[in-house]
Amino acid sequence: MLELLWCYSIWFKLKAKCFKSRSSYAKLQNPDGKIRYTWGVEIADAIGQAGANPGDWISLAVTGRKQVEVEKAYHDDMGHRHTRRITTHRNVWTASVADAPSQGLSLKELPDKITEYIGHNTSKER
Repeated sequence: MLELLWCYSIWFKLKAKCFKSRSSYAKLQNPDGKIRYTWGVEIADAIGQAGANPGDWISLAVTGRKQVEVEKAYHDDMGHRHTRRITTHRNVWTASVADAPSQGLSLKELPDKITEYIGHNTSKER
């Protein structure tokens, strides 16, 4: 389960000259606070279909692959730019809004809870 911080669908430049491609990515945070970015052409669509908004906790998974045809750019021997259609695969993403994770005990609270559970009194008063 991850917290959705934000999600964008963008055009970005590829390394090879001025070729551009559309993709989307999500900035996500796990319950421990670690942030990660997840990229995929259809991530924004899956998150949108789930009705998720920034701040929501979500489940996000690749649930399959689908065959797609895309334009691929290339340069010929003379340096001229061309495109051709190729068949490739794209990940299919599924997202759903989830309940926020329950807050666990902090390391400071843990010894007292363990002692309380086994029936010992840790107070210094006698």
